[in-house]
Amino acid sequence: MPPTMPKKEKPNFMSDCPGMTNNVPFVLFTDVSEEDVLIMRKQGTSERKHYLATKCMRVDHDEGTFPFEIAADFHFHNFNFGESLKFTPEKMSTFLSMMRTVYNESFDLGLSMSESYELFRHLLLKHSCHRPPFSTGIFELKDVKNISDYVLDTFFRHYKMYKYVYVCIRDLEVKVKPTPALNRGTLKTAFACSTENERDPRTHPFLYDLFEEERRKEYLDQKAKEAEEAAEAKKSFEDRVMGTLARLEDEVDTKIKEVDEKLN
Repeated sequence: MPPTMPKKEKPNFMSDCPGMTNNVPFVLFTDVSEEDVLIMRKQGTSERKHYLATKCMRVDHDEGTFPFEIAADFHFHNFNFGESLKFTPEKMSTFLSMMRTVYNESFDLGLSMSESYELFRHLLLKHSCHRPPFSTGIFELKDVKNISDYVLDTFFRHYKMYKYVYVCIRDLEVKVKPTPALNRGTLKTAFACSTENERDPRTHPFLYDLFEEERRKEYLDQKAKEAEEAAEAKKSFEDRVMGTLARLEDEVDTKIKEVDEKLN
């Protein structure tokens, strides 16, 4: 029996930071050094900054593929955001590595949006309050607000689109064995179809819903017919009563005439 591969468990964001090295829960200068930040800032073109950001973030997808381009743009825009706030090299390095961790862990572990946000919040707080050895104060309060607004408005706004890119697509190839040729000599006489073998589809339970409208129409027609018969019966009864009354009146008139004739 082949050995079972251990499943990669989701991290407990309330205790340890996923992706930490040597049990140090901080990401300062883990991916981008101070020298790397200064080199990227000296580049004159966006293409060059884009290239260096991709190298520093160690995008591990095949270059030129759709996932590679999306991840590269993600890190490049994060760098531009840090530049717009004039982040120090320490803040820039921490922010880029923090977002790299969120990005990779979210899609490698298949985290939901709420789990991914919990990871982001955990990392941000780890680097926003100077409380050694539990956290360090790299970001200020205004940085926390700006980073939170930016990440919510970009990464988490399009989280499902990012996640869709990393859905594993597999092609399933099915091979069917060729059917052997029929030996017509061994075939029995073909089954003869007759009306005795027919079945009314209206009585089949699987087809019951298909004739709902027809049954409803039959029900309404039956009700209309019963109402019409009741009206005819009522009319016939009234006619019989009126006929009887008319006959009685004629008999009474005849009797009266006979009495009058005798008296006269």
